[in-house]
Amino acid sequence: MNIREQNYKGWQSLLITNGAMELVAPLDVGIRLLHLGLTVDRSNCLFEREMDAGKRNSTEWLLYGGHRLWIAPEDEVQSYIPDNSPITYSRIADAVRLSEPVALNGLQKEIELLFESENRLRVLHRVNNRSNLEQKISLWPITAFAGGVATLPLPINRRPLNAAGAIVLWPYTKMDDPRISYNHNSHNVKIEQRGETQPLKIGLAHAEPGVISLDWTRGSLRFRKSFERQAGTYPDFGSCIECYTNHELIELETLSPETKCAPGACVEHTEIWEIWREV
Repeated sequence: MNIREQNYKGWQSLLITNGAMELVAPLDVGIRLLHLGLTVDRSNCLFEREMDAGKRNSTEWLLYGGHRLWIAPEDEVQSYIPDNSPITYSRIADAVRLSEPVALNGLQKEIELLFESENRLRVLHRVNNRSNLEQKISLWPITAFAGGVATLPLPINRRPLNAAGAIVLWPYTKMDDPRISYNHNSHNVKIEQRGETQPLKIGLAHAEPGVISLDWTRGSLRFRKSFERQAGTYPDFGSCIECYTNHELIELETLSPETKCAPGACVEHTEIWEIWREV
């Protein structure tokens, strides 16, 4: 892993690369990963909101784009605590750790990045409880892409007389939305980002523990994130994966079980990222 500081769209930022993949994390705001791509063509698969580029110290929450870490379920106040302050980074063996300041709710978010191979990255998400109170925490990493199609696996149960899981809907989602398609032969659901202004979001509640993979494609560019679904209670009616899209972007989201986190303790959630181009 090679890292170096550089200017990125007006922010002092950290370029992280292994020679094949590259990421950019702004140091002036965050935590965010705003660029993810292949070094060979420097294409960015992540969505960036250009109107937010270079802004600092805003008193309002800004989207920025890219990859971020939230705590589920979404809350009108807690989810939108501004994360516009500078972050720090440190090398830990072959990994790099990004750390943001402690938020007003007493929680501190961190992301650790470790390349496992040429096109494979381990992304460890952590929330430290720096408050004096026990807090219930479900980590919710959200990756926003610029256009493309998301593919999510439908719940599978090999016992045909029992329910396999559930499809969870948000109030603004229409089941007959043309951006959604279901393939019961391959057991997946696809969601396409288009120019419609009406937002769309679904969650999938898988009942069985195990590895779950979510895919995104745009042209020949491919991205996959995988994680281990743990036993436990999940927010949003049991959703462990979610997908949101609107006229700007499409998001792949994973969640961890709700965990009671004591003062001084932490909660972690790991994703494995892969990116490549199909020939």
